[in-house]
Amino acid sequence: MQRSRKRLAYWFLFAVESAGMGVILYAGVPVYRRLLDEPIESHPAQKILLPILFVVAVMQTCYWVKRPLRPTFASISHPLLAHLLMFFSRLSFIFAAGLFSLTLYRRLTDLRESLPGVTVLLLATFAQFCYARELDILGQRVEKPTPGEPLA
Repeated sequence: MQRSRKRLAYWFLFAVESAGMGVILYAGVPVYRRLLDEPIESHPAQKILLPILFVVAVMQTCYWVKRPLRPTFASISHPLLAHLLMFFSRLSFIFAAGLFSLTLYRRLTDLRESLPGVTVLLLATFAQFCYARELDILGQRVEKPTPGEPLA
């Protein structure tokens, strides 16, 4: 019973973290487009800083709480599923890296004028890195299952 509760807790926290990633993408892509198109003097991300900070806090809480609950997969190897998980791991971090690069190289004035914005950008990038890492670890575990452990 204890093991099934841990599995359920893990997958619930993973779902919440995935939803957080979806919110970041949903809110962030329009901001990214505006950062590309609008003049340097505009700061289009300011109105979403608090909601993104809340989402990042939820994602990070889920990530660090579920780390010890990570499932192992036994006697079943799914190379295609493993590769898809690792692909989505990389894909999920592309947006974070792109936004970070855009801000650093093209919108450097935003960094000088908005310490809260820079802080949220760094925290959101780290949260997206942690999410990508989780997908990668799941992919590795699906690719090379642990013998003797029950399927999570």
